[in-house]
Amino acid sequence: MLLKHLLTASCISLVISANGYATELAKTTDDTIITVNSVTITQQDYDTYVNNMQTNQAHADPSNRSIHNELIQRELIRQDAMNKGLDKIPDFIQKTKYFQNNLLIAVGIRNYLTENSISDAELREEYDEQIAQIEVPNEYKVRHILVKEEIQAQAIITN
Repeated sequence: MLLKHLLTASCISLVISANGYATELAKTTDDTIITVNSVTITQQDYDTYVNNMQTNQAHADPSNRSIHNELIQRELIRQDAMNKGLDKIPDFIQKTKYFQNNLLIAVGIRNYLTENSISDAELREEYDEQIAQIEVPNEYKVRHILVKEEIQAQAIITN
């Protein structure tokens, strides 16, 4: 029961930066759509890129040709970085481990929630418990602020 509450609390408070990667792990396909210097880009790679582009960049052009060009450019840049050994830099290794851990956490939570569904009532109960523990500082409604200069007043109004 404690594990269930901890995971429920984690689900409420944890913002997972995986942006849909956990869902994409379940899909597998070997449909090659592009080959760049003998490296294949699959339909799954394409779909993952489009899904993340739509969630992260609402202005992105989803046309096939432009996405294919972007995927080719990204692969060429990736290959160049690998050829230069940038994947061996300690900062890169550390960030890779960080993102890998976040992805593993996201997949673990998704797996747990799939196997152990949480009802809306249980979720509401945990939420109410968490909210009750938060200390809210005094709140004030300011109706009138006196300042010496009109310029200061205008600056306060605009902020």
